Amino acid sequence: MQLYAGSTAEFLTDAIQHRVAEKLGESYYEYYRFRASASEFASWQNSLSALNGQLQYSGLLDHGIALELQLPLTSARLDAMITGHDRTGAERAVIVELKQWTTVEPTDIDDSVLTFLGGMLREVPHPSIQVAHYSRYLADMNSAEHYIDWLDQLLEIRKTGETRLGEASGFDFRIFDDPALVDAAIRAKVAHGVSARMSAGFCWPWSAPTADGTLVDDVILGEYARLWNAKPDAARLKKGIPKASFWASGPGGIEQIGCVYTAQGFEFDYIGVIFGRDLRYDGASQTWAGVPAFSRDHVVKTRSGARFTDNVKNTYRVLLTRGMQGCYVYFMDPETRAFVESRL
Repeated sequence: MQLYAGSTAEFLTDAIQHRVAEKLGESYYEYYRFRASASEFASWQNSLSALNGQLQYSGLLDHGIALELQLPLTSARLDAMITGHDRTGAERAVIVELKQWTTVEPTDIDDSVLTFLGGMLREVPHPSIQVAHYSRYLADMNSAEHYIDWLDQLLEIRKTGETRLGEASGFDFRIFDDPALVDAAIRAKVAHGVSARMSAGFCWPWSAPTADGTLVDDVILGEYARLWNAKPDAARLKKGIPKASFWASGPGGIEQIGCVYTAQGFEFDYIGVIFGRDLRYDGASQTWAGVPAFSRDHVVKTRSGARFTDNVKNTYRVLLTRGMQGCYVYFMDPETRAFVESRL
């Protein structure tokens, strides 16, 4: 799904006549059935005007363009994609990430920039990092599509008819006997230049940094103990500990467990998941059951009510779909593991 698609010549005409944002708003309402926020509408007006200027300056008048292109099977949307052919006639596409930044400066941290956000200067990931995630997702989407259909059927999120994963899917899904083994497998992928991270259900407290800026081993299962990623509002962190926005790209991110609030919106080649006890498969009733007593997600626990199980299922769907080539899982609940194994 895209909110706007056409030729670059059509886009330039619409931009000159100030119709692009209006067309995006109309398409947005038709698809989502509610209006885009005033801030989003304003961002379309500002950023697409700048894009129009760049297209005119570059003379890109015979290309294709798609705006607000939703990536299949996710909620992420590309700002813009320009399509065409290179000098050899091969099909090519360029992803454009648009930002509402007034200033930007380099930093000492790799793949990051300094910009003014929320009333102060902040270090944020370079837009190319986000584009790289989108590109990786599009390249690996075909191998993951069958897996996601199977996962949605498994979690009873939607009926897809995919009751077995099967080796023919090409997706590397494995169940491990110990979280440390999942961790080791994920680290091995990173050591070989593959993008990968560990994640877990929100079943442990998420502590603030200590006075010296270090993080606490919150995720503890027997002898296995790891840190959550830093909280988004953590101001002072010890050197080498990435801020929440750099968990996916910074080298220190491999030392941390990502929660759903940090992992969503990122895609990796491989993802490790600790499947907690806040969601289990009940063999007697043959359905999924959420267990609020094991959840540390205050937002989900207090606001979900009768929808707690559905919301926790969606949490695990997010975590289990962060890997585009493979997913390695440790299940804390034996009955849940047995059910999943029966559907492989």
